Amino acid sequence: ERLRAVAAQLGPGDEVALANLASDSARAGTAMAEAVDFAERALTDGMLMREHFDPAFFYAVQALECADQLDAAFRHCSEAMEAARKRGLVTQFCFASCSRSLVAFRRGSLEDAVADAELCLGVIDSHHLEVARPHAIGFLVHALIERGEVARARELLQSLGAPANEQASTTFTLRGARSRMRLAEGDHAGALDDLLALGALAEQL
Repeated sequence: ERLRAVAAQLGPGDEVALANLASDSARAGTAMAEAVDFAERALTDGMLMREHFDPAFFYAVQALECADQLDAAFRHCSEAMEAARKRGLVTQFCFASCSRSLVAFRRGSLEDAVADAELCLGVIDSHHLEVARPHAIGFLVHALIERGEVARARELLQSLGAPANEQASTTFTLRGARSRMRLAEGDHAGALDDLLALGALAEQL
């Protein structure tokens, strides 16, 4: 709250603080215009991508996505993928492509959503970057179900073991995907259980 009180004074050099404020506002769900303002200010000069690529950059992009600023979010993800490719930042490339997959899904571009998630999985397989796999599969599952490829989506979810020391973001991604899978298979009670568990987790954050 103290940081929010001086938010108007934040500028160059405060990009991480602005990204965190954007994320907090977006997750609250009641101050989307504020979230967009914070995110745009955080991303303005590209400093987050250069100095704080992970995770502050993604906090700001996710705030834009939550506020339905999908074209802006897609553009920033695309720029991040290109910057990561040029700099050889494999982890950041994976998370940027995952993020763009989710944004593409939200835009209704299922082919792009699948392509970006599969691109991420290809990089994961070649570099053994398992930390990003649950996110790539989770986002891919949503797009595949929407395309009617339920069997493949089920196989992908089943291919994941229980991650050790699972982070909250991983839980959200996989529980959300599993809920959608259960709904597609007619298991309405199971889907509801997953959604209620996600709601309880969100209340703790």
